[in-house]
Amino acid sequence: MKVSANAYPLYREVGVSWLDAIPEGWTFQPLRNITSFTTGWTPPTADAASYDGEHLWANISDLGSKRISNTAKRLSAQAIEANRIQVSPKGSLLFSFKLTIGSVSIVDTEMYTNEAIATFRPSAHLLIAFAYYALPLCIVKNAGENIYGAPMLNARHMRSARIVVPPIVDQQQIADYLDAQTTKIDLLIGKQQRLIERLAERRQAVISHAVTNGLDPHAPMKESGVSWFGSVPSAWTVTPVKRMTVLITDGAHISPELEGGQYDFVSTRDVSDEGINFEGSLKTSPESYDYLVRTGCQPHLGDVLFSKDGTIGRTVVVRESRNFVVASSLIIIRPDASRVVSEFLDYQCKSVQLQEQVRSFVKGAGLPRISIANLLKIVGVFPDVSEQIAIVEYLDRETAQMDALTAKAREMIEVLKERRQALISAAVTGKIDVRGLS
Repeated sequence: MKVSANAYPLYREVGVSWLDAIPEGWTFQPLRNITSFTTGWTPPTADAASYDGEHLWANISDLGSKRISNTAKRLSAQAIEANRIQVSPKGSLLFSFKLTIGSVSIVDTEMYTNEAIATFRPSAHLLIAFAYYALPLCIVKNAGENIYGAPMLNARHMRSARIVVPPIVDQQQIADYLDAQTTKIDLLIGKQQRLIERLAERRQAVISHAVTNGLDPHAPMKESGVSWFGSVPSAWTVTPVKRMTVLITDGAHISPELEGGQYDFVSTRDVSDEGINFEGSLKTSPESYDYLVRTGCQPHLGDVLFSKDGTIGRTVVVRESRNFVVASSLIIIRPDASRVVSEFLDYQCKSVQLQEQVRSFVKGAGLPRISIANLLKIVGVFPDVSEQIAIVEYLDRETAQMDALTAKAREMIEVLKERRQALISAAVTGKIDVRGLS
């Protein structure tokens, strides 16, 4: 991934905030002077007949890889003809400009797109191979902001976006160079992503074995009588999780009052293996908070929070005394401290055996969920409290090591992504001279 330290010898001042100058012979002009684009169309969701066809139809979720040859959804010929949807031909570039901005893919076979995707075709002044790298950089620099401060593009923004346009021969050399260099970087990113996946699998395997078999490989075993577990240590208790608790309830089934919000209102999105993200949670008013406390939506220190909507089965232990309440997407599980350690219950909820039980009860395609009634049917296995503490101490050590390796891998991915973006930016704006380097 060595980059030439050489730059183009002659520069022309441009004078915009993100680009001072470009090489002589290059231009910097509105996109409308260089090429044109079309956008697609989305049938009404209730119009099932429009989606019952064989024509590829790209959505933003289909973009991301460099080339696109298949889509998750299809359109009918009748819908295409009735609405005069323009085709995205092979060799064109798809560019997302709503919601997720700047995702691109080169079309490998003829298809259609929704209205959030622009299709750019090759022109005499712009190679698609170069546009793949240059347009996400240059067009997104011209984005406005929506009412939430997020980037926003529309057709006017894109047409007026000024882009860097090298001579065609330079465009091809830049594209060839970036193809070679980004492929190397992407391979390194892929290795780190696979490492993270292996660590996650190893983490769950270590947890699952410890909380269902214990730490003594010579412990006498018995048949659990539950298909999810098979044999378990003979001294352990096989019982529904609810019998090891003093309370299982969910959070608020009303929308919190946000005006004058002071107290944390935590939902599934705020819960992860790292803990509870109070900084990012919604804030509710004192009046709303008081009502939610009275109606049982306030977790206590040592409670286990269990996500039941959307992302199912994510758990976390409440580790600090803090005034907060939870949404209905979270279930509050209050362990019986005389029978079960909170951290052991949390680890058991993360095991393959309990996760598979949970998945067997999940309902709903659009928004998957599990009811409290079904959660009460979940079965666990429990040693005495002293053995639970030993298992928790062991798992804390083991998972900490794997979590540290995972964190390093994620940091490396971020470094590589930044390196990739910096390389693209430098090449397409002429900050480095890549001629002869591909």
